Amino acid sequence: MSVFRRMIPRSVSGQIAAIILLSVVLVVALGRVGGIVRHSQFLGVYAFESFFEQIAAIGPLMGKLSAAQQDDLASLMAASDLDLAIVDPAEAERLAKDANAPNWIIQAVEMLFPPDDELPAGSRLFSLPAATLILVPLDETSVLAAYGPARPLVSNDVLGPLSYYVLAFATLLVLFGRYSRWAFLGPLARISDEVKRSNGTEEGRLASGQGAPEVLALTEALNQMRTRVRGLLDTRARMLRGVSHDLRTPLTRLRQRIERLDDDQEQRKMLADVEQIDRLIDETLDYLRADAAGEEAERVDVASLLQTIQADFADLGSDIRYDGPDHLAAMIRPSAMLRAITNLCGNGLKFGSRVIIVLSRVEGMLRIDVVDDGPGIPRELRDRVMEPFFKAVPTRTDRDRKDGFGLGLSIVSEIVAAHRGRLTLLENRPCGLIARVELPE
Repeated sequence: MSVFRRMIPRSVSGQIAAIILLSVVLVVALGRVGGIVRHSQFLGVYAFESFFEQIAAIGPLMGKLSAAQQDDLASLMAASDLDLAIVDPAEAERLAKDANAPNWIIQAVEMLFPPDDELPAGSRLFSLPAATLILVPLDETSVLAAYGPARPLVSNDVLGPLSYYVLAFATLLVLFGRYSRWAFLGPLARISDEVKRSNGTEEGRLASGQGAPEVLALTEALNQMRTRVRGLLDTRARMLRGVSHDLRTPLTRLRQRIERLDDDQEQRKMLADVEQIDRLIDETLDYLRADAAGEEAERVDVASLLQTIQADFADLGSDIRYDGPDHLAAMIRPSAMLRAITNLCGNGLKFGSRVIIVLSRVEGMLRIDVVDDGPGIPRELRDRVMEPFFKAVPTRTDRDRKDGFGLGLSIVSEIVAAHRGRLTLLENRPCGLIARVELPE
């Protein structure tokens, strides 16, 4: 096998040339086998072709002989199993009337693939129940009636070139199909699957296995890009840890100084601003954190997870209900999915008074619907609300400071994307919003 692999050209152009050369060799070899089969008695083509060629040769010769010589030649041919008879024109018409003309399929085939040998001018060919009749006019008073084997649907003139065309096309199709699967489709499919599963946090490298040099070069380029992405993520994580520490330390000192102020009204306002900055840091870190990507997926009872979320909100007095099966297992990242569905339920209860969590399995996908009765989101803004820091209705008053910073749906979208799923916002009639999470099982 190693010797065979060393014989394979490295470049794609060389491999394609080798396939074409191999195709030619296979077509010639298979064509010779097909020729043997065509000339065997199995298809009945060779017997009819021999009969046709003999009549095409004897007809012109008999036209130059006298009546006595024609009878003698017909008798001589009968000794070689060739059934010939000299009849008058009236008898020839009677024989033609009792026989059948070739059907339109045979006529169409003859038009596309004319025979190499031609019968004398005026000759007619007819089909009998188990034989073939050819009438060849010799002169004004005599007609040669020749009986031979039954005519097959196709002749050797059809099978010969057509078989080579079909063989050439089929051979090239099969070889190029196998080659494309080995060189491109198979490796690219494996790379695609690994890239979809990859999130930039793994240490491993993509492996395409065997394939064309161009595919191997693509794999190496993706591995280099993956290394750079991993480095950027590590840098971002270190930066976030540093920023978090550097921001929280002065905020803590600022909070302590504010608490020593005598003006209670100003103190509350300033503490509210500090709390808002603190929450902005928390939400930003939650969005930028790679927990959803780094957490390993495991088989989890999603129904139990959703019921736990529902119970936690219900314990706080929220009107929330779970609708779905008691148990439904799937491969998910449990902590990340817990945060995502909790964010959706929190949004629903923030803008509405009631939330329903619906779990179902639809067309091989795990579907989680978080349905609320709030004001909903306009259709033209449903894509934009998943962008970081975008808010459908900007809030400016002190009372609205607790509404968040527009990162909740962005965090959910990132978590769902890490699961190779889809987050869709739909209209709930008569009012409200349906946040639909669809995950592959």
